[in-house]
Amino acid sequence: MAPKPAPPPKKGFPILPVAIIGGLVLLCVCAGGVIAVTQLWDKMPWAAQPTDTVVLTEAPIVTTEAPPATAEPQPTDTPTSEAVQRSERWAFREHGGASPGLLMTQPGCSTCDVRAEVFRPVLYTIELGGDRLYYWDELLESVFYVTPDGGIHQIPSPPGTMADFAIAPDASAIAWGIFDSDDSGVTARVVLTNGEGEEVRVLTEERYTHDEGARNLIPFAWSPDLNTLYVAQRYWGIGGYILFDILPQPMTLDVATGAMQSLNATDCSLVALAPDGKTLAYLVEADDHQDLILRDLRSSNEQRIAGTPGHYQAGDLLFAPDSRYLAYAEALGNPESEAFSLRRVEVSSGAVETLITDERTDTFNVAGWVGNETGGFDIVVVGSKGSERISSSGRELISEYSFVGSWIEEP
Repeated sequence: MAPKPAPPPKKGFPILPVAIIGGLVLLCVCAGGVIAVTQLWDKMPWAAQPTDTVVLTEAPIVTTEAPPATAEPQPTDTPTSEAVQRSERWAFREHGGASPGLLMTQPGCSTCDVRAEVFRPVLYTIELGGDRLYYWDELLESVFYVTPDGGIHQIPSPPGTMADFAIAPDASAIAWGIFDSDDSGVTARVVLTNGEGEEVRVLTEERYTHDEGARNLIPFAWSPDLNTLYVAQRYWGIGGYILFDILPQPMTLDVATGAMQSLNATDCSLVALAPDGKTLAYLVEADDHQDLILRDLRSSNEQRIAGTPGHYQAGDLLFAPDSRYLAYAEALGNPESEAFSLRRVEVSSGAVETLITDERTDTFNVAGWVGNETGGFDIVVVGSKGSERISSSGRELISEYSFVGSWIEEP
């Protein structure tokens, strides 16, 4: 450390006038600083929004046709074109090899990369919670989480066979889908623990025979206040050519009591909840395509958005972190020559924009969202080249690895 400079020689200035003037200057600077900081904070994209109480009732369906791709309306609260500064991290999964890694990066910071070697060639369930990356190791039959410094921590899972899990947004709790199977059927449980896999509590348990259709209970979302858990079913032995996960018959579970309530979407193939807890989205079959239904959980009103004819399968429903948009994939359903499209839907209006049309590829996964310079979010799709950022202005390869997710760190 360099030595401090010597104090300047004393001068015979009048002490009292100088102190008064200096105090007035300091007061003006402080007042201006408070105003500037207040105005800047109000513009930040993570400014908290109030969450409305959700009332679950059977909803009337209003059918709407999707607007043309070029007619996407601009939201009334479109961010300004000024660059938005936010601390964001991206998580990727490396491919192949005996020791693939989980890579966490910070956009615009080449020296901020953190890599964690997981020593296993296959990773199945991977989820972000808080600033942690949780993953299920199939070979070790155990769950681990990785911290931003690259530390790897093993946590216990509840007794039984793990089907899936859902991490609370703040990583304070984990909902586990656990099952035991025998010759006659499956006993499926939803179990709660804290974020370290401790304090085990069985929330609900159901028995399904093979004759009636054995299935697991899959937790897929938490309400913003963490008082409600959203659960769907995953059937055993589904045949045919399946491109996307299938989670029908969604329901809610009260975290305090375990009370179960149907969401009356028994014909859906896949379901998702917006991060703000206000919108439920699900896909339903309609002749030779899948329609998207958006349900407002405050009013129970629904709008039905027509899918693309000839696209027999659809999936990968993912809401943007700010809940303003929803992305999902459509597929032709032809095992000999598959083709995928990517749709982005504005939740408030139902306007649809097809960002990728019938791209022929063997790999297509709508993996998540990353922030852009206007304060909004762009979609990330994992394909044969790696992970690409997709927006109305085009496509950009951001990594050769598979995108897992992103999170914004509070200042």
